[in-house]
Parts: sequence; C-alpha cells; structure tokens
Amino acid sequence: MSNAATKVFYAQGWTVADLDRLPDDDDRRYELFDGVVSVAPSPSDEHQEAAGVLWAILRAAAPAGLRATHGVGVVISQDNFLVPDVLVVRGDTPRRRGDFPASDVLLAVEVVSPSTRSQDRWRKPSLYAQAGIPSYWRVELDPLHVVAYRLDVDGFYAEHTRADAGYVFSVAEPFRVEFDPGDLLP
Repeated sequence: MSNAATKVFYAQGWTVADLDRLPDDDDRRYELFDGVVSVAPSPSDEHQEAAGVLWAILRAAAPAGLRATHGVGVVISQDNFLVPDVLVVRGDTPRRRGDFPASDVLLAVEVVSPSTRSQDRWRKPSLYAQAGIPSYWRVELDPLHVVAYRLDVDGFYAEHTRADAGYVFSVAEPFRVEFDPGDLLP
C-alpha cells in the first residue's frame, strides 16, 4: 500500500469489536468512522518525529494521575474508533490493552499529514468533541505550528492557543506545559 493515500473500505456497519478481530501484525492504522473502516499507511518519519518529541514533552510535564501515550486507540462509540498521534489519559501506568474509552482521555493530538488533512482538521475533532474530550491539539508540519482547542459550553472546540515555530506554545490544560513548536522537528 502506498504511503501517499489513506484507503477507505466502504463496508457498512463495522464496530469496534470487528476491528479487534483484524490482524495487528502490519503497520497500518485502522480507524472507524460511523461504521466505515479507514486504513492508513504508516506515518512519515517527519510525522513520527514530531509526534514522538511532543509525546516526550507531555510525558515529562504530566502530573501524577495523568500520562501521555501514543499510537493507541480511543473508543468514541461502538462505530467510531480513532487513533490519535498523541494523547493524555487518566492513570499512572500503561495498560495491557491500549484502547481507551473517550471518558479517560483529556487531550487528543493529531499531527496533520497530506493523506489525513481533512480528517485531522475537521472529522476527528468533531468526533472528539462529541465524545467530550476536553482538549484537542493539531500539529501542522508545513508551516510548523501547533493549535490548541478546548470544548466550549456548547460542546464544540474553540481555538484557545496557537504558536508558530520560534514562539512559545503555552497551555494550562490538561496541565501546564510550554514549548517551542520548532523543537518538534530537528
């Protein structure tokens, strides 16, 4: 499968339980959008670098009772299952089974790739907001910047903070953290 595009199989009516039966011995990411399976190839090295550095920043800043993790799924509903690039969850120790209910997730982060641009900018944030995840961050690689959103009183994400490379990105939710988005890539 090409790394250039996300492939979507239009099999209707899939559930999270159906995804659990798929082989997990490849590098593809399987997600569910309203019962439709989306299969994406492995992210680029640049994408993984930005996500990995951000994970390390969040991991170092996380207070007791919260933890940063990456590459694991979030069960939004029985027919919506997403895999954010980085997330902050409740709990201090890794779980044997990586999937988290949305109620345990405080922050979902997507690093935008050319093949997932519209999903990362519109579709996924909409589902994260519907699930009540308090914070969503979007990392854009070209040009490099980070945008933080938080749920407003109506249950939609409102932009809270934005910072370009060379400036300080500073937020207090889900915990205080500051960094220069330029540090996400060498």
